[in-house]
Amino acid sequence: MSELLQLRAVAAHAGPRRLFEGVDLVLHAGERLGLVGPNGAGKSTLLRLIAGEEAPEAGVRTVRRGLRLAWAGQEPALDDTATVEDFLRRRAMQPPGVAPGEDPEVAVRRWLGLGGFADPHALLGTLSGGWRRRVALCAELLLDPDLLLLDEPTNHLDLEGILWLERTLLSLRAAVVVVSHDRRFLENVATSMAEIDRRHPGGFFSCEGRYSTFLERRAEAWAQLRREETHLAARVREEIRYLRQGPKARRSRSQSRVERAHANIAELDRLRGLQVERSMQGAFSGTGRRSRQLIQARRLRIEGQGWAGIRDLDLHLGPGSRLGLVGPNGSGKSTLLRALAGERKIDGGELRRAPGLRVAWFDQERDQLDGEWTLAHALSPEGDSVEIRGQRMHVKTWARRLGFRDEQLGQAVRTLSGGERARVLLARWMRLPADLLLLDEPTNDLDIPTIEALEDSLLSFEGAVVLVTHDRFLMERVADSILALESDGRWGELADLEQWQQWRGKGVARPPGASEGRAARADPKEEAKPSPRARSRLSYHEKRELASMEETILAAEQELERLRARADAAELSALDRNEVYRQIQQSQEKIDALYERWSQLEARSSGGEASS
Repeated sequence: MSELLQLRAVAAHAGPRRLFEGVDLVLHAGERLGLVGPNGAGKSTLLRLIAGEEAPEAGVRTVRRGLRLAWAGQEPALDDTATVEDFLRRRAMQPPGVAPGEDPEVAVRRWLGLGGFADPHALLGTLSGGWRRRVALCAELLLDPDLLLLDEPTNHLDLEGILWLERTLLSLRAAVVVVSHDRRFLENVATSMAEIDRRHPGGFFSCEGRYSTFLERRAEAWAQLRREETHLAARVREEIRYLRQGPKARRSRSQSRVERAHANIAELDRLRGLQVERSMQGAFSGTGRRSRQLIQARRLRIEGQGWAGIRDLDLHLGPGSRLGLVGPNGSGKSTLLRALAGERKIDGGELRRAPGLRVAWFDQERDQLDGEWTLAHALSPEGDSVEIRGQRMHVKTWARRLGFRDEQLGQAVRTLSGGERARVLLARWMRLPADLLLLDEPTNDLDIPTIEALEDSLLSFEGAVVLVTHDRFLMERVADSILALESDGRWGELADLEQWQQWRGKGVARPPGASEGRAARADPKEEAKPSPRARSRLSYHEKRELASMEETILAAEQELERLRARADAAELSALDRNEVYRQIQQSQEKIDALYERWSQLEARSSGGEASS
């Protein structure tokens, strides 16, 4: 593979704080590098160094002559008065322009189609956040770059948008560097991984392979650091005994021994400091309510403005329910959450809440935070201490458990990063006992360690959870059922996210599990008309296969339940848990295939009997 760009021994700081140093990075044609790290670690800074927008404090950046580079940042600048087509056309005429020899109009029309824009004349100001993000991505993709830099590209995209982005990146010839906290996206897209984290020597770690391979290699690297710490601690104990000897005894030893002792002690302090991980540590508090019914909706109707609304929705939530909401942007997910929270009136049907129901609602806009509050006040409005699950602690201790530094306590909330504000809002709800958690895109701007802590908190919560998220790992681990909403008002109950993706990919008329009242009916004449395949009779072996199908499916489902139970085991390492997730996915694919095969055999059997 040809080499596009090199960074050699580069370093960067944020004020007095070191981000990374001594970083070596080589990017090759066709490589897709996933970049991860805690909030504030320096991921965007590294992107700017790669792009040449900043010069490194140390080290060298070299670039292949004529390199075509494009960059889609976290907050792309869009002209709300422009149409989609005009905005893409305008970008095609800006440097570096479209690929040499290509007509800009052809490039624009191609990406209007590849981007899936139904109305190229729609004003950008009228589009949802997900479609605005897609416009910004297509504006860079139409330049046909050699190197594409993406900073949190999945933010604001719905699940269909993320699947579209995955397919698009996998089809590119360009090298890609992508900063993302979406673990499934990284697993599907990345060919190599890198992490910026102060726990790594120099603050940087990289390896070839997908995200799951990266987890393995990182675990090995940290195990080696722990072994080094153990060996060094033994040496330091000996050095401390030496330093505690009287001055007369020490004068008989060389001065270099004293210097080496101090150096070993400093190195041990550094290694121990690397083991300290700053991420959110906490759990949501339940009220202990044992009511079987927390929320009951019957034939619920919510009218939409500019969208079809939600029609005839049936919903039941009790303690322990974990419901995931999926659907394209504009299908009413956030609106439904607001109705469940009592923030929006329903337009028909029935919505019953248990008496005294206590609801914690995480709004993706985070409007529940006053930007003028200090961090200390936002975390502990009552004073300098806070009670969490019956335990009182100083606000400084609570802030540290949430990954904040002591000096940030006096900082105004409006000056915090998006990920930090999300942590504050989650922490405020952790303080208050709740029966029902409503979470609307809680992972936006959160780093991976915080998302993993959030997963654990949700799994240990004893009340009900309704979750809207584009993070598939989070959805797969937390949700035990899926409610799929469609922009035309249809809805359906699904077993899991994989089933939803298969339904969307096949373009069938309605979700599996949707009753006649939940989705548009197919033409009854078409349903009654058997296909030629349905009229064919079963062979002897197929009849035996059909007779044992229920037993086969039951065994497969029991194996899936066993794997899901194992995935929840606290003692599993990250590597083992990822392997279990892979087995769960394979098991679910097997079950889906068995159900499809059962349906085919049943159809052919009934058709054969009818024609005989």
